[in-house]
Amino acid sequence: MKRKIYCGLILVFFVTRAYADIYTRNIIVHLKDKSRIIANDFNVHLSENYVYNPYVRVKSLNISLINYTSPEDKLKHSLSAYDLYNKVKEMDFVEDVHGEKNRYIVKFIFSNNKEIIPNDVKFFKYKGFKTPTEKITVLKYDEYNKTWIPSYIKLAEVEKIEFRQIQIPVYKKTKIKKSDTDKKHDGYKRKVLFSSDDSGDGNLFESLLKSLRNFKTNKASIVLRVNFPFNSYILNRKAESFLDVVVKVLSMDEFKALKLRLVGFTDNVGKEKYNKRLSIKRASAVRSYLVKKGHINFKSLKIEGYGFKMPIAPNTTEYYRSLNRRVEILPLIY
Repeated sequence: MKRKIYCGLILVFFVTRAYADIYTRNIIVHLKDKSRIIANDFNVHLSENYVYNPYVRVKSLNISLINYTSPEDKLKHSLSAYDLYNKVKEMDFVEDVHGEKNRYIVKFIFSNNKEIIPNDVKFFKYKGFKTPTEKITVLKYDEYNKTWIPSYIKLAEVEKIEFRQIQIPVYKKTKIKKSDTDKKHDGYKRKVLFSSDDSGDGNLFESLLKSLRNFKTNKASIVLRVNFPFNSYILNRKAESFLDVVVKVLSMDEFKALKLRLVGFTDNVGKEKYNKRLSIKRASAVRSYLVKKGHINFKSLKIEGYGFKMPIAPNTTEYYRSLNRRVEILPLIY
């Protein structure tokens, strides 16, 4: 009899963990410093102008129950993890109640667009816990050890959390029906604001100038991406044309103090050490071009290379691999 009870308990534990894994999908966390991060297993298409921090990922919100007092009936209500991930579209942190730990003023926007601002909101990691949770678990990329490490972000640093209910299994080969050259509806290439593959836009200069000014005043995140041919660190015509516009903007007096981080990447073809060196060469090629063409201060350009360890797309087709062969330019603080 006892064995049957134990087995039942174990089964419930694994079922709970399975649902917890599902719940971490398709979350976009907006932080008060204007940066954005997505869930580690995010699997829906991002909007065209969406920019996120690729070096931090949400592992878990640590929220399985939300208790609050309804402003309508003045009664206490609860939102389970299921309700949160399937019925809530957005959760805006208006403010944390000063002087009272773990209390927040939050606006809930539900899937039917109903909005409520309840009173005395508290977030709990597990049902039955008396102490509310005050942080979400994330993974941050450790540059020194070249690996992802667990960390956390305090809820007080969160501006809002988006829940995307639509799930598109983009990682499954059987679901990819487009050819390698059909890029029109691809969800991966739009994870950056500006890309050398899209440099044909006649308004690139004005758009980049506006975004850098916004970055300077609001610290909004911005990523530029330069793509490379297979097994090469030579800049092609598209990349050079793109960097010419970048140089034109960065050479302006108002951006002279801006520091840049140039991070190189590769696809997964070849050995790890070779790709590591290749990614650094790609970052160096971009730095050399910026220094030569724009007379940008060499010391303000920090280069790094991660090989194939941080892909932005699955290496399942030539087109997806071409997206991973890149250098990302990330402006740093002034």
